[in-house]
Amino acid sequence: MGQLEKARQGRETARDELVVAHAQEFLPTVEALRPTAPWDQVVRALKGQGRTRPWDHKPWTPNSLIRAVRRLAAVGLVRQDVLDPAPKRVDSDDLVLMVAGLARAEPGITLDGIALRLRGMGQRTPRGGLRWSRSSVKNLLDRAKELGLVRDAGAV
Repeated sequence: MGQLEKARQGRETARDELVVAHAQEFLPTVEALRPTAPWDQVVRALKGQGRTRPWDHKPWTPNSLIRAVRRLAAVGLVRQDVLDPAPKRVDSDDLVLMVAGLARAEPGITLDGIALRLRGMGQRTPRGGLRWSRSSVKNLLDRAKELGLVRDAGAV
């Protein structure tokens, strides 16, 4: 085993110990919200409680929280179902109507354009996230077309 590998393993072990030592600070919130809530919602809850990552005292991110919870699951300190995917939320009829309205109000608007408008309005995605992807907008737009709310020549 080379020096770099030993150093990496040393950092990993130290991080594991730190996560385990501070688990009681964030794990109750994680276990209460997961797996019914998406990770970004859990991160917002931790941020609202003033919780930060124990190793650098920076705000949690969904990826850093998932890694920390996986470390705890590996040593048996957290229920395995906490890592299960959050269920997809059912598309809201309000979002379908909103996307249809944006597509009708501005003929030729792109999927990115609709996503920007939705972000600007503070609308959450169907899964509760903050970032709108083209595919989310397209799914809602397709649903609006199926319902006859928008013509096919609408958004691109």
